[in-house]
Amino acid sequence: MGCRIFKKQRLFIVLCMLSVFMTGCINDYLAECKYDKYSLTVKVVNAKGDDITPLGTVEETTLYIFNEEGFFVDSVQMNKSAIISRQQVELDFPADAKLTVIGWGGLAGGGQTVVPLTEKTTLKDFQVSLIKNNDIAQAPDRLYHGVEEVTTRAGELTANHEVVIQPKIAQASLGTLNFKYYLNRKNSSKLKNETKADASIDSGNLEFLLDRTLSSFDYQGSMKGDSVSYIPAAELTAEIEYISEISNIMPGEEFGLTLFDDGNNIGYRNRSDDGKKFRAVPDSTLLILLEFGEDGTVISAKTAVRPWGTLIQEVVF
Repeated sequence: MGCRIFKKQRLFIVLCMLSVFMTGCINDYLAECKYDKYSLTVKVVNAKGDDITPLGTVEETTLYIFNEEGFFVDSVQMNKSAIISRQQVELDFPADAKLTVIGWGGLAGGGQTVVPLTEKTTLKDFQVSLIKNNDIAQAPDRLYHGVEEVTTRAGELTANHEVVIQPKIAQASLGTLNFKYYLNRKNSSKLKNETKADASIDSGNLEFLLDRTLSSFDYQGSMKGDSVSYIPAAELTAEIEYISEISNIMPGEEFGLTLFDDGNNIGYRNRSDDGKKFRAVPDSTLLILLEFGEDGTVISAKTAVRPWGTLIQEVVF
């Protein structure tokens, strides 16, 4: 009788152990769980697809990880040193897990916001958005994006994946030609000599308005959201031209540029003289030059797309 009881107890213990291994890992057996380790690295490319990882252009990257159901599960931060050295980021997930890994570089500058992330945040909810006041957007940071689908296959200890991040932001550099003619018309009695001092007194309240783009990126890096415009910082130069600083903007296919003085529109163009649209592409600078005629009105516009960081003063149209 005692022998039968012993056999039944032993059988019960064996069945319990089999149940644990068949149904998955529990806390008491985590050390025995075979979670495969999967390695991710980040590769930075330019708009042409050239590998620029060693240049250190991207100083930090965040990897956002979503599970097969599309819910947020984790994020990993990588600094400049880790990116340049192609440091591997290990992900511990069960075999046959399907993950979506979104990489964003450049977010730490604070020129944009990321949707608040909780365990209930889905891929469809995820977005990176410009900071804006009404419909005027703050210049974003130089952002890079990439997305990688990862499937953790059973029986493999390590599967290497590369999250390739590429440029998502453009720039604009704006200016005038023969702006003195407008100032002459505006205040001909005061602006007899083309000097910096006279120009600064009579320049009024000038402002470029560059419109428009969308205001956000979704998890795939596609643009979405509201329509926004940009007012880049600008100043009247010693040569009596109104020139903007280089300003980061979202890419766009059809921009319009307006120059205001004390809130009054003194010139608008959305195409160059030869019919080219004002087009901004990632990792490049959109240049727009408004030319004034002797009557003080805008008579033409010129545009070009040049490498990132090009000043409009450096270009001969």
